[in-house]
Amino acid sequence: MTDRWLEAVPEHAARMSRTAWALGNREDLKHLNLRKWAHMLGFRGHFSTKTRACSTTLGALRAARAAWHRRHTPPPSTTSCAPAASPP
Repeated sequence: MTDRWLEAVPEHAARMSRTAWALGNREDLKHLNLRKWAHMLGFRGHFSTKTRACSTTLGALRAARAAWHRRHTPPPSTTSCAPAASPP
């Protein structure tokens, strides 16, 4: 973790990252790999992991985006790109 990275984040996030880095050096907490995850504030889960009871799922978000896209995208053209044949 670099000081330059810590300067680019809000102070509260920087303090949490520093704490995760410091705790990651403790022998009794080595198994948590906190230093590896300090840039994510010590959180080892997926960035969007949420409680399903309180939020939506990524599958539901994908379905909503696909439905919106279907509603707002014009249907494909039914005309052919090939020039029409000339009458004999």
